[in-house]
Amino acid sequence: MLRSFDPFFGVSFETHCADNVDIKIKEDYIRYMASDKNNITVNFNLDPYKINEIRPNFISLVMKFIDKIDLYKFLNFNEESKFKCELISFTNSLTNVDIEFKTSDSNRIIKAYRNAIVYGSNRIEIALNEMKSEALRQISEICFVIHPHDIVEVEGMFEIINLRVQA
Repeated sequence: MLRSFDPFFGVSFETHCADNVDIKIKEDYIRYMASDKNNITVNFNLDPYKINEIRPNFISLVMKFIDKIDLYKFLNFNEESKFKCELISFTNSLTNVDIEFKTSDSNRIIKAYRNAIVYGSNRIEIALNEMKSEALRQISEICFVIHPHDIVEVEGMFEIINLRVQA
């Protein structure tokens, strides 16, 4: 029986910043540490050089699936299957995080979900049947995206834990 998957199998992590600013070192804006298979800590700073100029349009943590993953198979097993995770905000610096599901080699967005974030623990559940599409068979990336208007403090830290798909 197919009930869940290990989202870290065959995955690599990357960070991205928008190209609208002159970024000297991307890791000054966003960096991560994956301490084990269920724990990713993300630190961000939208003004690392203390110059209060233009901030990036977005920064993101990207889970890149090298061989693509098939999330559609979970819908075949159970129409109520969900992508789940917990985001722990340590600094009360975020109001929202977007989670984007991308497909194919072109990393086209299937759907983006806006999630309100409060200080402390935030349980996130996204029903896969909301994006029911053959494109779910070729998930190339799942991205956690932060925009400047979603940030209360320029610096912050959060952790993503318990990533899974549950049928």
